Amino acid sequence: MDNIKQLELPFLRYFINVYESARAYGGPEEGGWFYNDYTFIGCVGAFPDEETAHIKAREVEKAMKDEKAVYHMGHGPHDGANEAGEGDDAYLIKGGRWGRGSFRTFVEEKQGKDFDDYVPWWEAEMM
Repeated sequence: MDNIKQLELPFLRYFINVYESARAYGGPEEGGWFYNDYTFIGCVGAFPDEETAHIKAREVEKAMKDEKAVYHMGHGPHDGANEAGEGDDAYLIKGGRWGRGSFRTFVEEKQGKDFDDYVPWWEAEMM
C-alpha cells in the first residue's frame, strides 16, 4: 500500500457562473424604483487560478453573445393593469421583472445562486 501514489488535484477555487439579469420593480417609493435581479443559470467550470477562469469566462461570453434572454412582463398579464385591464403603473407588483433580460458571466469564489444588487436604505436600516 505504501507504493500507491495519491492523485493530487488542484484546488478549484474560481467558478464561472452564468446568470440571467433583468430589471425588477422595487416599489412606488421615491417615484418608483427598479433594481437588477440575477437568476442563476449554471456553473460552466471551475479553475484553480483566477486568470484562467477569466480567460474561460470571456470564451463563454463570446459563445453566448447571440443568445436572447426572455422578455419579462412582470408577474404576468395582471401585473401593471388596473381592474379594467388597462396599463397602470400604480398596479405594478414588487419583484416583477420587466423588459428583455441579458446573460451575464461572473468569476466567483463560490458556485452561483440567485441574487439582486440593491437593498433600499429603509430596508437596510431595519436589518
